[in-house]
Amino acid sequence: MSDDRIVIVSGADEAYALPLAVTLFSVAERLRPTEAADIYVLDGGFTERSRDRFRRVLAATGRDVTIKFLQPQLKLLEGVPPGRMGAMAYLRVLIPDSLPPEITHAIYLDSDLLVQDSLADLWHERSEAHAIAAVPDYGGPQVSSPACLPNWSELGLPPDAPYINTGVLVMNLKWWRSENVGRRILDHSIRFRELNRYADQDGVNAVLCRECKTIDLRWNVPAYLEFDSVFAITDASWVKDLVAPQREERLDRGAIVHFIGNRKPWKRGLASRMQRRWLAAMARSGWFAGDPFGRLRLSLPIWADYRLRGAVRLARRLRR
Repeated sequence: MSDDRIVIVSGADEAYALPLAVTLFSVAERLRPTEAADIYVLDGGFTERSRDRFRRVLAATGRDVTIKFLQPQLKLLEGVPPGRMGAMAYLRVLIPDSLPPEITHAIYLDSDLLVQDSLADLWHERSEAHAIAAVPDYGGPQVSSPACLPNWSELGLPPDAPYINTGVLVMNLKWWRSENVGRRILDHSIRFRELNRYADQDGVNAVLCRECKTIDLRWNVPAYLEFDSVFAITDASWVKDLVAPQREERLDRGAIVHFIGNRKPWKRGLASRMQRRWLAAMARSGWFAGDPFGRLRLSLPIWADYRLRGAVRLARRLRR
C-alpha cells in the first residue's frame, strides 16, 4: 500500500453540497505541505455550478489535491429504509464498486465534519486484517449497549463486539468487494427495516463488527460534547467517565469534529463554539465568492440565533 497520496471518499446530493465542500476544504487546508490527497465524491445529484465550486474551493487551498466526481448506481438504494438520516446516507455502501478497482483502501468522510488536523495519521490506520477502522459510537461502544443494535442477540453477535459511528471510516475496499459487504448491509437494512434508526449504520455494525479495528476517539469527536445536557441524558457511562473530563481538549484538539444529530452548523439552533469554527472555515473556503448575498442569507439568521441563545444561556447561569 502506497503512502504517497491519501485517498478520501465522500458523497452527498445538492442539499448537502455546501457542508460537504466545507468538510473537504478543511481536509485540504490541514494537509501538510509535503502531503497529497485524491478525493472522490459520489455525486447524488449536484448541479454543475456546485461541482465548479468544489473545484475552486480545493484549488484555493494551494495543496496537492485532486477531485473526481463519480456516478454511483443509485438504483441499488431502492427500497432501503431511510432511518433518521435519509437514503443518501447509504452512499457509503456503494463506494467499493464506484471507485476504480485498483484503489484498495480509502478514508470515508460524512459531509457534516470539520477536520482540524492532517489525516495522514488516520491513513496509516488502514489494515489488511480488518474490513474497517473506526471510532466507537459515543452513544454506546458495544452492539449490546442500550442505544445501539437492538437485535444483536438475534443476529448471534457477541455482546462485547464494537459498535462504531460510521461518519468516519477507514475502508478496506478489497475486503468489501470480495465479501460483497455492500449488498449484505443493504439486505440487512431492508430485512430489519422496522428496527432501523440510523440508515446503514446498524447494517455496517451488524455485518462488520467482528471485522472492525477501533481507533482513537480523536478521529470522530461529536460536536455535542460542548453541551452539558448531553451528559445528563446519555446512558453511556463510558462517555460520562472517560469523555466528559477531557471534553474541552477533545473538542479543541480532536482531529475531526462531527456535527451529529439534527443541529447542523449551517442552520439555526446550534449556537456553539464549534459552529463558529465551522462558519470560519466556510468563510475561508470561498464557497460564496462572487455571491455575497448568498453568504448573508445563510449567515445572518445563524448569528442572530447565536446571540439570542447566548443571552438565554447567560441568563440561566446568572439565576443559579
